[in-house]
Order: sequence, then C-alpha cells, then structure tokens
Amino acid sequence: MASVLLNRVAHHNRLVQHCFHRCLQTSSVYQKNLRSGVPKTTVKRSVKLSYETAQYPYQIGITKSWNSWHTSNLHEEEGASQAALEDEMIRKFLKGIWGNRLISECIIKRQYNTITLAFISNGKAAIKELNFLTAFTEELFSHIFKRPVKIETQTFVESDDTVFKWV
Repeated sequence: MASVLLNRVAHHNRLVQHCFHRCLQTSSVYQKNLRSGVPKTTVKRSVKLSYETAQYPYQIGITKSWNSWHTSNLHEEEGASQAALEDEMIRKFLKGIWGNRLISECIIKRQYNTITLAFISNGKAAIKELNFLTAFTEELFSHIFKRPVKIETQTFVESDDTVFKWV
C-alpha cells in the first residue's frame, strides 16, 4: 500500500515538474518591438519619405507631431470616440476630394468650436482649381459637422521638395 502511494506521489511530482518546465520560459527577452512602424530600406533607395513619415513611432510627441489635436482625451472629457470617428471620416473625404493632390498627411486641430485642417498639396494644378477645392471642402465639412471648418494648405510645385529621406 505504501509503495502504491509513493508511486502516485512520484508520478504527481513528475507531472508538476513537466508542467513547470513547459510553462515557464527562462530565456532572455528578444527586443524586437522597436522595429514596428519603421520603414524598411529598398535596394535602390527609391521610396520617398517626408519628415512626418521618416520619424519612428516611438518619437511621437518628441520630434513627430500628433495628427489630431483635441482635448477629448483629458480626464472626464466626453466625445473622444466621436472625435476619432470624425477624424477618420475627414481623412477619407479629403483623400476622395483632393485625390493625388495631397502630398502629406492631414493634421486636424480642434479649437473651441472650429476644426482646422492643415496639409500640403501639389501645386501643379491651376490656382482656380485649388481655390475651388478649398472652398468646396470647407463648405462640405461645415455642413456635415455643423461647425466652422478652416483649411490651411501649403502648395509645392514638385513633390521632391518635400522629400526628407530616401529609403
């Protein structure tokens, strides 16, 4: 009887040791998390990066700017999810309206009741066309969001003027 009990205890100990060795990892951590979001270099260095896209993701708030400026994320403030959905809708509408004329990402600033959109556009189009697009976009967004929307654009004739780094 005692030998049966000792065999069961030994078997239980082996199971515990097997599970312990199986579930516990004792190797050092491989730091691979700093590579996410970093653009990879190409063979001929043919990909253009602007200043905004050349910065690493962990440098947001240091050398890279936030793409959305609002105070909805403060303590006990409401509307953070609403602002995020509106920002995504604004970016998709801008991409559809402006098309290939957008060179940079859109920076969305919310101050009081006003939404300000800042981006860089391609200046190869006629000035009348750019003025029409600016006015049309301001009116459309003002009508959709029921608040004043201002657009601040900067134009470059050649897109190579905005290249910060080639990868």
